[in-house]
Amino acid sequence: TVSIVRNQISNTENDGIYFNDIDGEANTTVTVANNVLTEIGDEGIEFDLIENDATANITVANNQITNAQGDGIFFDDIQNNAVATVAVSENVINGTGDDGIEFDLFENNANVTIAVNNNQISNTRYEGIEFDDVEDNAVANITVANNQINTEQIGIEFDYIEDSANATITVTGYTLTSATESGIFFEDIQENSVANITITDNNILG
Repeated sequence: TVSIVRNQISNTENDGIYFNDIDGEANTTVTVANNVLTEIGDEGIEFDLIENDATANITVANNQITNAQGDGIFFDDIQNNAVATVAVSENVINGTGDDGIEFDLFENNANVTIAVNNNQISNTRYEGIEFDDVEDNAVANITVANNQINTEQIGIEFDYIEDSANATITVTGYTLTSATESGIFFEDIQENSVANITITDNNILG
Protein backbone atom coordinates (compact mmCIF):
# COMPACT_ATOMS: atom_id res chain seq x y z
CA THR A 1 0.00 0.00 0.00
CA VAL A 2 1.34 3.40 -1.01
CA SER A 3 -0.10 6.72 0.18
CA ILE A 4 1.14 10.09 -1.07
CA VAL A 5 -0.90 12.74 0.72
CA ARG A 6 -0.73 16.39 1.74
CA ASN A 7 2.48 17.31 -0.06
CA GLN A 8 3.37 20.63 -1.70
CA ILE A 9 5.43 20.21 -4.86
CA SER A 10 6.55 23.09 -7.08
CA ASN A 11 8.99 24.16 -9.79
CA THR A 12 10.01 20.67 -10.95
CA GLU A 13 11.90 19.92 -14.17
CA ASN A 14 9.98 16.67 -14.73
CA ASP A 15 6.81 15.06 -13.30
CA GLY A 16 5.41 16.21 -10.00
CA ILE A 17 4.52 12.66 -8.81
CA TYR A 18 5.65 9.65 -10.86
CA PHE A 19 5.08 5.87 -10.60
CA ASN A 20 7.37 3.92 -12.93
CA ASP A 21 5.73 0.46 -13.17
CA ILE A 22 3.27 -1.86 -11.42
CA ASP A 23 4.29 -5.21 -12.84
CA GLY A 24 4.01 -8.98 -12.52
CA GLU A 25 1.75 -10.51 -9.88
CA ALA A 26 1.84 -7.43 -7.66
CA ASN A 27 -1.37 -6.46 -5.88
CA THR A 28 -0.95 -2.76 -5.22
CA THR A 29 -3.12 -0.09 -3.65
CA VAL A 30 -2.07 3.51 -4.27
CA THR A 31 -3.64 6.70 -2.97
CA VAL A 32 -2.52 10.13 -4.20
CA ALA A 33 -4.60 12.72 -2.40
CA ASN A 34 -4.69 16.29 -1.13
CA ASN A 35 -1.44 17.32 -2.78
CA VAL A 36 -0.73 20.79 -4.18
CA LEU A 37 1.41 20.81 -7.33
CA THR A 38 2.42 24.04 -9.06
CA GLU A 39 4.73 24.90 -11.96
CA ILE A 40 5.44 21.30 -12.97
CA GLY A 41 7.92 20.62 -15.80
CA ASP A 42 6.04 17.63 -17.28
CA GLU A 43 3.02 15.60 -16.07
CA GLY A 44 1.47 16.64 -12.78
CA ILE A 45 0.80 13.04 -11.68
CA GLU A 46 1.86 10.06 -13.85
CA PHE A 47 1.44 6.29 -13.65
CA ASP A 48 3.76 4.85 -16.29
CA LEU A 49 2.73 1.17 -16.71
CA ILE A 50 0.37 -1.35 -15.14
CA GLU A 51 1.11 -4.69 -16.78
CA ASN A 52 1.77 -8.44 -16.79
CA ASP A 53 -0.97 -9.83 -14.49
CA ALA A 54 -0.63 -7.02 -11.95
CA THR A 55 -3.64 -5.92 -9.89
CA ALA A 56 -3.85 -2.22 -9.05
CA ASN A 57 -6.34 -0.18 -7.06
CA ILE A 58 -5.56 3.50 -7.54
CA THR A 59 -7.21 6.61 -6.13
CA VAL A 60 -6.20 10.10 -7.28
CA ALA A 61 -8.34 12.58 -5.37
CA ASN A 62 -8.54 16.15 -4.13
CA ASN A 63 -5.27 17.27 -5.69
CA GLN A 64 -4.65 20.80 -6.97
CA ILE A 65 -2.49 20.95 -10.10
CA THR A 66 -1.55 24.34 -11.54
CA ASN A 67 0.57 24.95 -14.64
CA ALA A 68 1.83 21.49 -15.64
CA GLN A 69 3.74 21.47 -18.94
CA GLY A 70 2.38 18.01 -19.80
CA ASP A 71 -0.90 16.40 -18.74
CA GLY A 72 -2.40 17.21 -15.38
CA ILE A 73 -2.96 13.50 -14.60
CA PHE A 74 -1.62 10.79 -16.94
CA PHE A 75 -1.95 6.99 -17.04
CA ASP A 76 0.43 5.72 -19.71
CA ASP A 77 -0.54 2.07 -20.42
CA ILE A 78 -2.55 -0.74 -18.80
CA GLN A 79 -1.77 -4.00 -20.55
CA ASN A 80 -0.99 -7.73 -20.62
CA ASN A 81 -3.71 -9.21 -18.38
CA ALA A 82 -3.45 -6.45 -15.78
CA VAL A 83 -6.54 -5.71 -13.68
CA ALA A 84 -6.90 -2.07 -12.64
CA THR A 85 -9.52 -0.13 -10.73
CA VAL A 86 -8.88 3.59 -10.95
CA ALA A 87 -10.81 6.49 -9.39
CA VAL A 88 -9.85 10.06 -10.35
CA SER A 89 -12.08 12.47 -8.48
CA GLU A 90 -12.39 15.93 -6.96
CA ASN A 91 -9.17 17.20 -8.53
CA VAL A 92 -8.73 20.82 -9.61
CA ILE A 93 -6.51 21.18 -12.68
CA ASN A 94 -5.78 24.67 -14.02
CA GLY A 95 -3.28 25.16 -16.84
CA THR A 96 -1.68 22.29 -18.77
CA GLY A 97 0.57 22.06 -21.82
CA ASP A 98 -1.31 18.92 -22.90
CA ASP A 99 -4.53 17.24 -21.65
CA GLY A 100 -6.19 17.73 -18.30
CA ILE A 101 -6.59 13.99 -17.62
CA GLU A 102 -5.34 11.33 -20.05
CA PHE A 103 -5.47 7.54 -20.17
CA ASP A 104 -3.18 6.46 -22.99
CA LEU A 105 -3.86 2.77 -23.76
CA PHE A 106 -5.75 -0.31 -22.55
CA GLU A 107 -4.57 -3.41 -24.42
CA ASN A 108 -3.69 -7.11 -24.51
CA ASN A 109 -6.46 -8.54 -22.29
CA ALA A 110 -6.32 -5.79 -19.69
CA ASN A 111 -9.44 -5.44 -17.54
CA VAL A 112 -10.03 -1.91 -16.29
CA THR A 113 -12.69 -0.09 -14.32
CA ILE A 114 -12.23 3.67 -14.50
CA ALA A 115 -14.24 6.41 -12.76
CA VAL A 116 -13.39 10.04 -13.56
CA ASN A 117 -15.81 12.05 -11.46
CA ASN A 118 -16.29 15.56 -10.08
CA ASN A 119 -13.07 17.09 -11.42
CA GLN A 120 -12.65 20.76 -12.37
CA ILE A 121 -10.43 21.21 -15.42
CA SER A 122 -9.56 24.53 -17.04
CA ASN A 123 -7.06 26.17 -19.39
CA THR A 124 -5.77 22.99 -21.02
CA ARG A 125 -3.89 23.23 -24.29
CA TYR A 126 -5.55 20.07 -25.62
CA GLU A 127 -8.36 17.79 -24.45
CA GLY A 128 -10.00 18.17 -21.07
CA ILE A 129 -10.27 14.38 -20.62
CA GLU A 130 -8.89 11.88 -23.15
CA PHE A 131 -8.96 8.08 -23.49
CA ASP A 132 -6.61 7.10 -26.32
CA ASP A 133 -7.21 3.40 -27.17
CA VAL A 134 -9.12 0.34 -26.00
CA GLU A 135 -7.76 -2.57 -28.05
CA ASP A 136 -6.53 -6.16 -28.34
CA ASN A 137 -9.21 -7.94 -26.25
CA ALA A 138 -9.14 -5.38 -23.45
CA VAL A 139 -12.27 -4.94 -21.34
CA ALA A 140 -12.96 -1.39 -20.15
CA ASN A 141 -15.77 -0.05 -17.97
CA ILE A 142 -15.46 3.74 -17.98
CA THR A 143 -17.62 6.29 -16.17
CA VAL A 144 -17.04 10.01 -16.65
CA ALA A 145 -19.45 11.92 -14.42
CA ASN A 146 -20.06 15.43 -13.13
CA ASN A 147 -16.86 17.02 -14.42
CA GLN A 148 -16.53 20.72 -15.26
CA ILE A 149 -14.27 21.53 -18.21
CA ASN A 150 -13.02 24.69 -19.90
CA THR A 151 -10.56 23.90 -22.71
CA GLU A 152 -9.13 25.23 -25.96
CA GLN A 153 -9.80 21.91 -27.70
CA ILE A 154 -12.16 18.91 -27.31
CA GLY A 155 -13.90 18.53 -23.97
CA ILE A 156 -13.93 14.70 -23.70
CA GLU A 157 -12.37 12.42 -26.32
CA PHE A 158 -12.33 8.65 -26.89
CA ASP A 159 -9.93 7.77 -29.70
CA TYR A 160 -10.29 4.08 -30.70
CA ILE A 161 -12.18 0.95 -29.68
CA GLU A 162 -10.70 -1.82 -31.81
CA ASP A 163 -9.28 -5.33 -32.23
CA SER A 164 -11.92 -7.30 -30.27
CA ALA A 165 -12.06 -4.86 -27.36
CA ASN A 166 -15.16 -4.56 -25.18
CA ALA A 167 -15.96 -1.11 -23.80
CA THR A 168 -18.83 0.15 -21.67
CA ILE A 169 -18.74 3.96 -21.47
CA THR A 170 -20.99 6.40 -19.61
CA VAL A 171 -20.62 10.18 -19.85
CA THR A 172 -23.06 12.05 -17.64
CA GLY A 173 -23.51 15.25 -15.67
CA TYR A 174 -20.72 16.97 -17.61
CA THR A 175 -20.54 20.76 -17.97
CA LEU A 176 -18.42 22.28 -20.72
CA THR A 177 -18.17 26.05 -20.46
CA SER A 178 -15.83 26.67 -23.37
CA ALA A 179 -14.30 24.66 -26.22
CA THR A 180 -13.14 25.53 -29.71
CA GLU A 181 -13.89 22.01 -31.00
CA SER A 182 -16.26 19.16 -30.03
CA GLY A 183 -17.86 18.77 -26.64
CA ILE A 184 -17.69 14.94 -26.75
CA PHE A 185 -15.77 13.17 -29.53
CA PHE A 186 -15.41 9.50 -30.52
CA GLU A 187 -12.69 8.85 -33.11
CA ASP A 188 -13.35 5.26 -34.30
CA ILE A 189 -15.21 2.11 -33.24
CA GLN A 190 -14.00 -0.74 -35.42
CA GLU A 191 -15.36 -4.15 -36.43
CA ASN A 192 -15.10 -7.09 -34.04
CA SER A 193 -15.29 -4.78 -31.03
CA VAL A 194 -18.20 -4.22 -28.65
CA ALA A 195 -19.12 -0.76 -27.43
CA ASN A 196 -22.00 0.14 -25.11
CA ILE A 197 -22.11 3.92 -24.83
CA THR A 198 -24.45 6.11 -22.78
CA ILE A 199 -24.28 9.91 -23.01
CA THR A 200 -26.89 11.65 -20.87
CA ASP A 201 -27.66 14.80 -18.89
CA ASN A 202 -24.67 16.82 -20.05
CA ASN A 203 -24.57 20.62 -20.45
CA ILE A 204 -22.34 21.76 -23.30
CA LEU A 205 -22.16 25.54 -23.56
CA GLY A 206 -19.02 26.13 -25.64
